Amino acid sequence: MNTSNNDNIGVKNAIVAAQAVNAKLVIPQFKNLSTKPTDFNDLMCLEGADEVRRQLANAKEVEPTIPNDEKAKKPSQATLIMDLTKDLEFFHDKQNVTYATIENNGHKETWRLSSQDFQNWLSHHFWKIHQKAISKNVLQDTLGILHGKASFDGNCHEVYTRIATVDGVIYINLANENWEVIQVTKDSWEVLKDSPVKFTRVINMQPLPVPLNRGNIDNLWQYLNIPKKYRKLVLAFILECFRPNTPFPILVLYGTQGSAKSTTQEIIRMFIDPSTCNLRTAPKKSEDLLVAAANNWIVSFNNVSHLSSVQQDDLCSVATGGALSTRELYTTHQEASVNIKRPVIINGIGDLVTAQDLIDRCIILELPEIKPKDRKTEEQIMLDFSKEYAAIFGALLDILVKTLQELPNVKLLNKPRMADFALLGTALEKVMNWEQGSFMDDYTYNRTESMAGALEHSSVAVALTHLIEDDYCHSFSGSYNALYTRLSGKYKPDMAGWVKSAKGLANQIKRQKPALRAIGIEITLDNQRHKDGFHVHIKRIENNVHQVHQVHQPTIDEDCQGELTGEHAKDNFLSTPQVHHETPH
Repeated sequence: MNTSNNDNIGVKNAIVAAQAVNAKLVIPQFKNLSTKPTDFNDLMCLEGADEVRRQLANAKEVEPTIPNDEKAKKPSQATLIMDLTKDLEFFHDKQNVTYATIENNGHKETWRLSSQDFQNWLSHHFWKIHQKAISKNVLQDTLGILHGKASFDGNCHEVYTRIATVDGVIYINLANENWEVIQVTKDSWEVLKDSPVKFTRVINMQPLPVPLNRGNIDNLWQYLNIPKKYRKLVLAFILECFRPNTPFPILVLYGTQGSAKSTTQEIIRMFIDPSTCNLRTAPKKSEDLLVAAANNWIVSFNNVSHLSSVQQDDLCSVATGGALSTRELYTTHQEASVNIKRPVIINGIGDLVTAQDLIDRCIILELPEIKPKDRKTEEQIMLDFSKEYAAIFGALLDILVKTLQELPNVKLLNKPRMADFALLGTALEKVMNWEQGSFMDDYTYNRTESMAGALEHSSVAVALTHLIEDDYCHSFSGSYNALYTRLSGKYKPDMAGWVKSAKGLANQIKRQKPALRAIGIEITLDNQRHKDGFHVHIKRIENNVHQVHQVHQPTIDEDCQGELTGEHAKDNFLSTPQVHHETPH
């Protein structure tokens, strides 16, 4: 129909009526408008009945028109964003952190709703469809709606970053552009295009290589300055990092300048959790450690000169699993508590770990100084390493599969504190055809040496050692007050940190008790109070034990590169340090 007269109020109403009943509408068209005709009666008079019939026969559907008030109701940006995200999977984890899983370039990706990556995805797809940019305020308002949708309407899923274990199967996030994962079972490993579990990414995460078959694990050691006597422990540490359901040992590397501590640590990390920042300085606050652990699978600190007692306690919690708390966003009084368990590796010069509770969880290795003629530039090391990276990674996975097969068969008569690590190391021993019992020998020796070394920093331990060495019967029985008086009067060492009371002495004895036993001093505490207070009994462990430094007689070979040429201060700490051997079966 022709609506050239639709400024007329009658024409407007006729159009609305026709649209309402879905009818055809004819508005009379005149050849001569000089007399201002308006209706079909005028058309009949001016142009005849045939013209009226012709126009009626050509009646057409009413062309839709959009009133001005309807035009004002076109979808807002927020509505368009919600329409764009209607097919995404929104969900939350146990801490009520919200996520979305999206389809991107033929694979699935999972992002935190608060992440810049998810916001970039929204902005990019909105532009592709609507050729418009999303205003900042609209984006934030819409993200709030999506957060509520994920939090209250979405399912709860466990979300992982690098490593996951579900129903006995290990999944390793390669973090590459295709979002591939490695599935490791007791039978094999394979690369999967689609992950069965929810993996997300953090800003510093770097990809692991796609592993190659038929790699040789022996090639690993040419890039790590690790003497042969420590290699069993280091290989077991790397494999243990892929088992998130067990407590993790802490790997401590120390040595003089020029011992390639940082390079060794960085390459170890590259097989576990490569990052844009593989090495960091140690955090000064517990909150900083929490952030580092939350955003990395392995906590890695470089060039550490000192660890406070609080830092050592925090590292214990991180490695074996424990809650760390802080104020949420540092702006409110609401506490955010996260239970995080992560492997830890640190390096530095000198004795970094002094707390016996932490030492019992550590593998502490002294790296030898590299001779000038053997030294390579870091650029050359990394260039050579890059050529074998994927093959060595494949060899590690082969060993991991075989170790998981052997693990159920391992039995230990006596288990150390890190029992899961000891069991894995013993299974690894079988896979690698090492001498039976050699892993536990190495591990026990390392723990005992570390404990003895740390005791040098305890004035109470030094005083007790002098007491047992000087006493004719090599023993003491009596109250803490009596022991405190005796030690303070005759055996108090000339060093800072001497306890100021019998109560302080009791606390130190309880803390140092496991380490003192490892070097041959047995301490028994009475549970019942006597008239003069609680009693303590101290004696030397006699016979049926091996001296610590006779467990392994040091030998110098090419791989040690002279690291044993110097005196070990801890060798002089106790003239006959002793340790029990756990016997693997």
